[in-house]
Amino acid sequence: MTMQLEFTPEILKELNYERYRHPLPLVQRRMEALWLKSHGLPHGQIAQLVNSTENTLRDYFQLYVDGGVERLKEVAIQGPTSALQEHYASLEAYFRAHPPATIKEAQNKIEALTGIKRSETQVREYLKKNVTVHGFGTGRAFSYWFCYSLPMDGRAKVIEELRALIAEQAAQLEQQAARIVELELALAQAKKNSATSSKPPSSDLTNPRPKHQRPGRRPKPRRGAQPGHQRQVRELGGPERVDAMIDYEIAEADRRRLHLTPTGAFDIIQHIELPETPVHVTAHRLTVYCSPDGDTYIPDVPELQGPIFGPRLLATIGWLKSVGHLSYSTVEAWLEDVLQVPVSRGYLAKLCTGTISASLANAYEELTAAIPQQDQLGSDETSLKDNGKKHWIWCITAATFSVFHIAATRSREVWEKLIGPDFAGYLNLDYFSANRSFAWTFWIKAQYCWAHLIRDIRFLQTHPDPQTQAWAERLLRVQPRYV
Repeated sequence: MTMQLEFTPEILKELNYERYRHPLPLVQRRMEALWLKSHGLPHGQIAQLVNSTENTLRDYFQLYVDGGVERLKEVAIQGPTSALQEHYASLEAYFRAHPPATIKEAQNKIEALTGIKRSETQVREYLKKNVTVHGFGTGRAFSYWFCYSLPMDGRAKVIEELRALIAEQAAQLEQQAARIVELELALAQAKKNSATSSKPPSSDLTNPRPKHQRPGRRPKPRRGAQPGHQRQVRELGGPERVDAMIDYEIAEADRRRLHLTPTGAFDIIQHIELPETPVHVTAHRLTVYCSPDGDTYIPDVPELQGPIFGPRLLATIGWLKSVGHLSYSTVEAWLEDVLQVPVSRGYLAKLCTGTISASLANAYEELTAAIPQQDQLGSDETSLKDNGKKHWIWCITAATFSVFHIAATRSREVWEKLIGPDFAGYLNLDYFSANRSFAWTFWIKAQYCWAHLIRDIRFLQTHPDPQTQAWAERLLRVQPRYV
């Protein structure tokens, strides 16, 4: 069951603060996970970014549901308890009033006050973690005050320790700043859609673009031609398309009563219908002969050795499969249901990849040979699988024709084969590496896709850097001048 989490602006502000400033790394990680969840990142990506598992993420989300942000801060720390904890209040009060000059002095005072003896290292750690002096706070802050209580020979060592601590913290801040940039860019990447990237519009169903609310409701358009548009009327078929004609006249009695005279003109209404049997079947009967030896013979008719369908029906099947984008199963159902011609999917596949493809070979070769002579070409490619192996289908479009080419590679070798290194026209393409390599290597006059560039600039509008955002907005403002 999906866990529903709600985030108010105040909670988002607190999560953003605590994910960097809480003293416990575990709590920082919890806050980071909830922060990324509030921005819609999928669980798998969140787990990768916070270096955790999806099961652990669900535990974090459950803690938030049970008790909000405060519950995320609760950490059960297990470990041995120091015997000095029983004397915490008295030791802190004593060292506030009588700050020790050295760790050795503090060690002796602790043993005298509590009867508990600890090494100098243990005493130093205890004072750092538990004793507050002159408002400097707890933990390592005690070292800043303690430095000035030492003699000169011991003060240099403490100063070096503090310098090392400052350098360590500076390195941590630098790493955290780089991490912030990395996460903000990852968040912006996750919010990409068809308007800010090359993602298809179908991806907007799961990552929709923000809707711009406009006041009022758009009026519903009336039927028919809209204001400013010319009325469109279906044109009648010519006389060569008419198979039968029926004339209608007004009854003679009505003509006399109304004194009507024929003008010789007609108002024509055409009705179109499929014939009862939309296919023409010809049965070729081959006479069977028998020899004295008992062998049978039939006439040799070479034209009957091809497919059982004629040219027009073959062209119809090819149109349904290519232009109509129908599957073999759908073509099979159409032939059987509409034309009442039963046929198997295997035979249809044999026709499309064999007879129909072979009939287009000469035209395909002619168009392919004409590609390098064009003044302007546009191209794009997309992937497809053939028996589980990845291939690429390339589309090269000229002013009057388009050529599709299937290749096992997406490299510039396809460009060199279809267009050639001596192409003198203009080539419109996107900024894919193989396209750039082909254009730069052979000095091709390339026009890179404006739509891709505009989407990339729109993405930069979501960049965390304000200067980058402003730069992208300025570019988009001048866009209509050139696009």
